[in-house]
Amino acid sequence: MLQQAIQHKQNKDAIDTTLLDMGKVYMDSVRGIIDIMEGREKVLLVARTNKLETYAGITPVIIIIAAILSLLITIVFYIRVTGDFDQKEMLRKELEAKDADISRRINIIKGIAEKISSGDYAVRASGEGTDGLGGLAYSVNKMAGSLDYSFNLISR
Repeated sequence: MLQQAIQHKQNKDAIDTTLLDMGKVYMDSVRGIIDIMEGREKVLLVARTNKLETYAGITPVIIIIAAILSLLITIVFYIRVTGDFDQKEMLRKELEAKDADISRRINIIKGIAEKISSGDYAVRASGEGTDGLGGLAYSVNKMAGSLDYSFNLISR
């Protein structure tokens, strides 16, 4: 139909009104289709805009909640790490105190053993503790007593 109208125009013929009416009907049909498409696009635009506004309203709340949670997690782990360091420091001090006590007790037993080896069999370790060093002190005292008894028997 459009080709016929162009052909008539090039030939300088008179354009038939029925051809123009048919063109108008086609154009009206195209305009109707375009109006339908425009309406659908507007509906889609409104739906998408509403969805976007919903997310835009929720997003700051989610960001604030995430920030608060991250602060809480940071605080909790700071408290736990601080507690762990405090406990580590306390255990270190306990170990140092035990080490000093064990060293002191070993030095006492060492001194007693040296006195016994030099002939002083009357020296005794004070009975400290029920641990391994206390048992060692007991054995040294028993040995010193046996040596004292034996040398007293020999000397008589």
